[in-house]
Amino acid sequence: MDMLKLNKFVTGVVLAGVIALFSGFSADAVYSPEKEAKRGLQVQVAEKAPVTDLRSIIKGVEVATADTKKAPPAEAKIDIAAILATGDAAKGAKIAKKKCASCHTFDKGGKNKIGPNLFGTVGKAKAQNEGFKYSKAIKKFGGDWDNESLYKFLNKPKKFMKGTKMSFAGLKKDKDIANVISYLKQQSE
Repeated sequence: MDMLKLNKFVTGVVLAGVIALFSGFSADAVYSPEKEAKRGLQVQVAEKAPVTDLRSIIKGVEVATADTKKAPPAEAKIDIAAILATGDAAKGAKIAKKKCASCHTFDKGGKNKIGPNLFGTVGKAKAQNEGFKYSKAIKKFGGDWDNESLYKFLNKPKKFMKGTKMSFAGLKKDKDIANVISYLKQQSE
């Protein structure tokens, strides 16, 4: 290779690098981005006065022994009968079609989907629909679908029946639960 050609090539590469470097600096000078604020959630914590006396810390502390342990707070009693008295089957049908129909059918002899057919559920044993593969949790749970168990299950399925495969989060309003239970009662023989 000719020495002149090699010099031209090396000079071209160096010159291209210098131009790229210079254009980067000039672009930063012309379009200088604003400094970014600190990322993430900033939590402000009030500073506490330093504790100088250990007795002031210990004063308010109760020591739990086997005799003094407090029982967990009892669940608030819900008057399910009063809630269900307000149920409207027609409104319940609308809610069921909107929230439940993607996984369940409600007609007599209806097919199972992701979830079992719910016709005739009220008053019957849990996991009673033949031909549907229920989770171990619901088989183990046992009992009948009475008003109380339906209310608790429709409100928070995973809390009521730990281990259920049902992915539904639950109905939040008592009125909606009462309406759906009224509809389910209507869909029984």
